[in-house]
Parts: sequence; structure tokens; C-alpha cells
Amino acid sequence: MYHKTEFKWMLAALTLFIMPTVMAMTPVRPLAQSLWQTPKLHPDARRDMRTALLALDQAGKNLDGMDAAANLEDKQALLKRTRFQLDRAIGDLKSSKREAEKRGQGNHPEYAQAAQRLEALEKRYLLEQHKIQALERRGQAAVAGIADAARELKTEYDRLYNFIFSKASGTAIYHHAIAEVGVFLSTVEAFEKNDLNRARAMLEAFLKRLGTTDAEAIDQKAIADGWKDTNYRASYAVGKMQEGIANVAKTRVAMALDMLARAGQYRQMVQGSADFARVERYQMVQSYLQYAVKFDPKNTAAQTELAGYEAWRDADWKAFGRKIDARKFPGPVNASPKNASSLAKTAMAWFADSLDWGKRNQSTTAKDKEPRRVITVAVVGPWSVQARDIRGRITMHGLPVKLVVALDSEKHLNVYRVYELTMRTQERPGVAAAPPFDSITVGNSYYIRASAVSK
Repeated sequence: MYHKTEFKWMLAALTLFIMPTVMAMTPVRPLAQSLWQTPKLHPDARRDMRTALLALDQAGKNLDGMDAAANLEDKQALLKRTRFQLDRAIGDLKSSKREAEKRGQGNHPEYAQAAQRLEALEKRYLLEQHKIQALERRGQAAVAGIADAARELKTEYDRLYNFIFSKASGTAIYHHAIAEVGVFLSTVEAFEKNDLNRARAMLEAFLKRLGTTDAEAIDQKAIADGWKDTNYRASYAVGKMQEGIANVAKTRVAMALDMLARAGQYRQMVQGSADFARVERYQMVQSYLQYAVKFDPKNTAAQTELAGYEAWRDADWKAFGRKIDARKFPGPVNASPKNASSLAKTAMAWFADSLDWGKRNQSTTAKDKEPRRVITVAVVGPWSVQARDIRGRITMHGLPVKLVVALDSEKHLNVYRVYELTMRTQERPGVAAAPPFDSITVGNSYYIRASAVSK
């Protein structure tokens, strides 16, 4: 055993001679750290500190990528994700510090370091936010008025849809009467005269304002300017207006083809037609050909058919006219009453005063209001019984006549119309076979030459 005095001397020697050598061989900072190192955060505090630092890392990466973002929308999305990460870091740091304070580690240096990082990132975030706000202001200025312009275009489209677009779908319209074709053509011509240029100008100005025809781009710009209509997209009226204008032109072409086809059908129907129907079908052929040319002046077939119409009609009428030339008036008469001349005059007055004949232009029910000017009436047979009652007694008499009338519209044909009729008395017991006449029944009808009628 060493003596106590000797041990003190040995310890002194070790301090004087050995420790300087050890000190010389060991770096000062690591040694100090080993002697005075700050204790690590408690695991409960460390857990939220770790997620906070990861959030700060991600926020930094997001901010680093702002300049490389392709457009404003990408920048906005990136900044939004940055805010999320910063808010997450703030929340996790608070949670971590609460746990640290429970264990006397509230002043741990890692919190000061994290706070410095957070402060720096917040400054960067605000800088990028200001940049985006400046871009947004420029963007809003660039789209200002687009939403209103889109609404105006939609309003104009709606008006034109009701006026013309709903009728002109690019195909021929269905019609019951040829008069409806004329009404439709007038509508098309009114649109082209009064509305077409305005619609085109509105459309072109709108697209020029936007600088694009892409529907998605139009919608995005309108939304940026406050478009909030959930029923229609801002681009809806653009496409529909373009379609509507194009369909009017297509409908013109389609209608010309349809009119030409119908003219051909009526031309075929002329053969074998009754007299009056023949002339009516001439008129239908001509009307459809005229409409075909009006709808599409570039349709050469329609032009050719219309140019040759009169020659075709005249040739057909000339051939048919030989049948008319052979007819005599009044033809065979079968034992007419002795007072036939007086009865004929009474009948002429009756027809002249009738709303169906001489005063047809005053009729409220007739579609064709052209008066039938009475030329003459011939009594061609005896009175006949038209009706009896249940006891067999005569209640109505009838007188067979032939009525000759003229229509101003047929004057150029050099013909009169002949109607074979039965003029009837009132229906009542004991009625006499004599005027006044109450009604008629119509039989055959045909044309005759004016020269064949003796008035």
C-alpha cells in the first residue's frame, strides 16, 4: 500500500506532466461538448419537432420551385401548399414545445433554430405572395369585361335562336302549305339583312378580346372575371352562335334541293290531273322552282329548270287544250222545265250573291278568296226529288244546272270553268219544286273555251 503522502505526490505528478500531454492530443471543442453538451429533447417533444422540421423542409422546396412554375395557376397551387406546410410546422412546433416545457426543456436551442428557419420561410412566402397578387391584378385587368361580353353574346344567341336558329337547323323545314315556305324564306332574309353582320361582329369581337377559340380557355378567363352561371359555360354561346350562323346557310342549300325535288313531283302529277288541278299543279311547279332559286341562287339545276318552266307548261297546256277545244256548252239537255230561262236567271243571281262564288272575297272561311265571276247558268234537266220524310212525302227538290264562271287569274288561259250542280230547295214538308234555292251539291267540273259559251 502506498503511503497517503506518496499518493498525493503521484496525483500531482500526473496532473503536471500527464494531463498536458492528454490535453494536447484531444481537440478543445469536442472535449467541451463532451463536458457541457445540451441534453437531447425528450422523445415526446422530439416526435412533433421532427414533423415540424420536415414541414419546413417541404415548404422550402415549394418556395424554391416558384420561379419554375409554368403559369399563374401552378404558382397559386404551389403557394397554397407552402402555406399548408408552414401552418403545419407552426402547429407541430407549438405541440413539441408544450411537451418540452413539461420536462424543463422549453428553452432548448432547437426551438430557437426552428423559429429562425420559420421566420425566414415566412418572409419568402410573403414575397412570393406579393408577386402572385401582382400577377393576379394584371390577370384581372386582362380579363375585365369578358364575363359581361359572354353574357351579352348568350343573350343575343337566345334571341336569334327564337327568331331563326330554332327553325333553320341545317335541313329542309317541314311544311303543310307552300305559303309556309314563303314565311320561312322571309325570316331567313330578315336575319341576313338585319342580324347576320351584327352577330358575326359580336362573335369576332369576343374571340379577338379573348385571343383564343378554345372553349376551356374561354371558360377559365370568364370565371376569372366573375362568371358564375352554373347552367351554361361562357363558351356555350360561342359554339352555338357559330353553329346557328352556319346552319342558316346550310338550310338555304337544303331547302333549294327540297324545293327542286317537290317541283319534280308536281311535274309528274300534272299528267292525268283533272282540269283545275292541272293548272294548280302548274303553279306549284313554278312556285317551288322559284323558291329553289331564291334559297340557293348557285343551284344550277334549279336555275335551268326555272328557265325552262314556261316552255314546258305551254307545251303541256297546248296538248291538253285540244281536249278543251272539242267541248260544247251546255251540251245535252234532258227535258228542262218550261220556265228554264227564268230559273237560270234566278240561279245566276243566287250564285252572284253567294260568299262561296260571286262574293268569295268577303268570305271569312274560304282559303282561296278569289271571286268566281258568274258568266251564265244553263238548266239541263227537270226537277228531281232530293229528300223524303219517313212517310214518303217529298221534303226537298233539286234542279240540275251547269254554272259557268271566270277567274281573273286564269284569264291568260282563255278558258271558263264549268260546274255541274244540283240547286236544292229548302228541306220541309210540302215544299214546292221552285225557288228560292237553299243549297247545292257539286258534281263534275272542267274547263271550256270562252268562245263556246253563249251568254
